[in-house]
Amino acid sequence: MVVRGGLRHDIHRDLLLTVALGGLSPPDVREFSRSGRVGCSPWLLAQIARDGYVGNYTHASKRYGIKIPALKEELLRLQLTGMLSREVNDHGLIAVTDKGRAMLDICAYLHAYLSGLTPRSDYLLYICSLLGIDFSEITPDGQKVDFDFYRNNQEDLHPVTRAGNSTLILNSLYWTSQYGEIEWPLPQYGLSGS
Repeated sequence: MVVRGGLRHDIHRDLLLTVALGGLSPPDVREFSRSGRVGCSPWLLAQIARDGYVGNYTHASKRYGIKIPALKEELLRLQLTGMLSREVNDHGLIAVTDKGRAMLDICAYLHAYLSGLTPRSDYLLYICSLLGIDFSEITPDGQKVDFDFYRNNQEDLHPVTRAGNSTLILNSLYWTSQYGEIEWPLPQYGLSGS
């Protein structure tokens, strides 16, 4: 029975990560969140999802307010993690993949949760745990981790010293606003439950 239960859990986990989340994995979350331009990856991915394409670098640089070398580096980072594709579409060469859309869903849910706009969701926390995001590693005493907590503890949560996925994604989502307003896309996947 123990083997069957473990096997069932592994199958559910693999199906969730591979099928429902487009193959998203903990290393993808880490690379997505590790940009030297903290907050740029989620912001840029959301903008590309909104626009549907990147087009040429000159126009994209002006549209997004990011210099061309930095834009190329961020686009390459997103492409190497599988969140962007260079497949030709109606408008340009770069578009958001299923994995990128799944990452945006996770970011949108996490941003709303960390901002205090939505209540705790055990489903979200379970999916996050599969992606290596476990806020209990930040506060083992059970204190709620949110953006207020981050503001009060920034020095202790510097990603160079605390480089787990939880700290990296918290840091990245907190700083997205430095690039401009972000309109999180409507989630592709529904989460409910507490």
